[in-house]
Amino acid sequence: MLVRQASTVDRRAKLATITDEGKKFVDEVQPAMIRAQQCFVASLSDEDYETLMRILTELLLNSNEYGRAPLRALPSLESETK
Repeated sequence: MLVRQASTVDRRAKLATITDEGKKFVDEVQPAMIRAQQCFVASLSDEDYETLMRILTELLLNSNEYGRAPLRALPSLESETK
């Protein structure tokens, strides 16, 4: 599902690339994952959902620099809906 190759820029690094098989797997499981996430928050009111997303976003932003592979640019989560 992934192919690991040595980096041509940094010999210490390995680059992981998703294969066609990996893309197919993601395409197959993603709808079920989205349904599971929607079920998880379905009982929340719109206000509670927005509060949850605000808190999770804040936690993500505040802890990003401590991760093993911090994101350089975080995606906007403003448009996420239930």
